[in-house]
Amino acid sequence: MAMPNRTFFAPMTRRAADPATRCPTEAVRDYYTRRAAGGFGLIITEGVFVNNHNAMNKEMCPLCRTDEQIAAWKAVVDSCKAANPHVKMCIQLWHVGVWSIKPIGPSQSPVPAGFNIKAADPNAALSAAIAKGATDADLEGIINDFTITAVNAVTKAGFDCVEIHGAHGYLVDIFSDLFYNRRKLKDGQAFSSESTGARAGFGAALTESLRAALGPKVPIL
Repeated sequence: MAMPNRTFFAPMTRRAADPATRCPTEAVRDYYTRRAAGGFGLIITEGVFVNNHNAMNKEMCPLCRTDEQIAAWKAVVDSCKAANPHVKMCIQLWHVGVWSIKPIGPSQSPVPAGFNIKAADPNAALSAAIAKGATDADLEGIINDFTITAVNAVTKAGFDCVEIHGAHGYLVDIFSDLFYNRRKLKDGQAFSSESTGARAGFGAALTESLRAALGPKVPIL
């Protein structure tokens, strides 16, 4: 992917989506458009949740799943490219894992210290203070959520590339953390904790799914 320069706009959580629809608003569109007009070569969006059940923890953060959400993101991309025809647009795909209002991780574990489940969602059950240990079926579903969101973003909303959020203690990151990942092959669990390669397996499987769906030319960051 050719870019006009090496000045990249990093992803930063905005918390400015419509709270009812989880669509980026006109204010979000204008925010990114100003950055495009300023000459950035690549703009990476804020984190975009890949589903609305166990990926989320913050109000007013967006998704890209429904027709309305996709159309709102397309308006953002179109506006940025009108302001700067050479800018490349990248969507960041986000699953917060054990930080979710319905926390889930590689293995059952306490939620991170300092995360107030009740503050994130006043209706959350107190049992949510323990993150669910994901089944293989859960993880297959989450990979599918990433893949659907990526395809929506690229083929329908007009993004040039995608980024997987793989840091900061969120879902992809904690597969490499032996506190959170205690999965065992003897228990029939994929992406086990027993070697560096196995711990990297979830991120690799996720990337492979995106690559198969997006084809060989769409960059995956």
